[in-house]
Amino acid sequence: MKKLFTILATCASSFLFAQTIPNASFETWVAGKPTSWATAGATQGTTSVAPNAGSSYLKLTASSATAGIAFTQFAVNKRPDKLTGLLQFMAQGADTGIILLQLTKFNTTTQKSDLIGLGLLSVSAMAMNWTSFSSTIQYDPSSSDMPDSCTIIMETGFSTNHAGSYLYADLLALSGNSSVGELNAISSYNVYPNPAKDKLNIECNLKQNTLVQVEVLDIQGKQIKAQDFTMNKGENQVSLDLSDVQKGIYFVRMTSDGESLSQKLVVE
Repeated sequence: MKKLFTILATCASSFLFAQTIPNASFETWVAGKPTSWATAGATQGTTSVAPNAGSSYLKLTASSATAGIAFTQFAVNKRPDKLTGLLQFMAQGADTGIILLQLTKFNTTTQKSDLIGLGLLSVSAMAMNWTSFSSTIQYDPSSSDMPDSCTIIMETGFSTNHAGSYLYADLLALSGNSSVGELNAISSYNVYPNPAKDKLNIECNLKQNTLVQVEVLDIQGKQIKAQDFTMNKGENQVSLDLSDVQKGIYFVRMTSDGESLSQKLVVE
């Protein structure tokens, strides 16, 4: 964790220059590092049979002490639908890989960045050959804000650091152009307080009677707790007990009729 946050703090300000994912095919390397990416446990792969993948790709490998991590941040002025790309993955023990995308907008009032969109892909199944992935980006349906910054983080072996777990990536891309959120079941929602302590309140306006699952996920995409609520059409308010959730940064994910919305949550 400390290693990851050190990378984020050191490199965030230097990468805000592009409207597309920088060095998305990992063809450019300097001194053994992919340009425009901060990394730990990363090496250059130079043999690929993936179609149209060029001559290079990113290899993230966990050691017994360090996760394999890659991070980039860049400017955006659109609301993409998905993050796509190619990956290979192999786990030692119960290790998982994650690909996390955050779209944010700087708030001049709070002097902080507000989370606008979130894409989170947790990889646990072995993929020994190049496999296409697509991570859908979820937006707050009550917000029409345009993000100004995009952050992508890829990790392997983060939780247990089993030596040899690897995640390879290539040909990353943002696709589509999302309109302001329109879901079949959820008209709008709000979670508060945020930061939260022992209890989280969820207000939800539904278009129909439906079952809504509320999950708390850690930054690796691991489910910390979940609860199902039967809600009625119109305004609903429910609460989720957080007394057993440790302090930290999480995501609240609400799922109904196969559609999900996510929001960043801080537990103090």
